[in-house]
Amino acid sequence: MGWHYKPPQVFPALYLNILREASSAPDVPQLFYSSNSRSEVEVIAERFRHFRWCIRQDPTAHKEMSRILADYDVRATIDTTSSGHLLYVVAKPTKVSEFIRLNPALAEAILPQIEGV
Repeated sequence: MGWHYKPPQVFPALYLNILREASSAPDVPQLFYSSNSRSEVEVIAERFRHFRWCIRQDPTAHKEMSRILADYDVRATIDTTSSGHLLYVVAKPTKVSEFIRLNPALAEAILPQIEGV
């Protein structure tokens, strides 16, 4: 099934919140959804992937989320436990964001060019 672009604002606010939470605690899986039905969790994971795709299609539509996706490699993963199926979202810093964290002076040179795009 192909995706069609939708403005990020039409997705549930929960999607925005989980991106914020995941980026505030890099490399720490954030629980996004749980259910006894694996297929239900897979549908939610696919919707979240569609949300990320829409943000990448038009970075100007939601600058905060575009910035998070540029700074972090965000992944949705499903874990199966004895109590059900869990959907986690993890944000791993990209190389550019790590360079900026290690050397804040780089931010002055790099960020104006990224924001100008």
